[in-house]
Amino acid sequence: MNIKNIGLTILIIAAALLIGNGIYHMFIDLLIDTNMSLLVKIGIIGIIAGIIVILIGLIIERIKDKRNEKF
Repeated sequence: MNIKNIGLTILIIAAALLIGNGIYHMFIDLLIDTNMSLLVKIGIIGIIAGIIVILIGLIIERIKDKRNEKF
């Protein structure tokens, strides 16, 4: 493993931690805020969940495509 891969790994882990922390605090704020209607809360959570599912699907598809590439 070269130094570039180690740096990239550290960057990805740090970004995932920051994004995860932000998403966690956003969900906590959504659940605590009593002025927001339930429909809006469900909509926001649904949009975020949909984006996460799409991103996971794209990552899995890219990994499968990368395995099948022949040069």
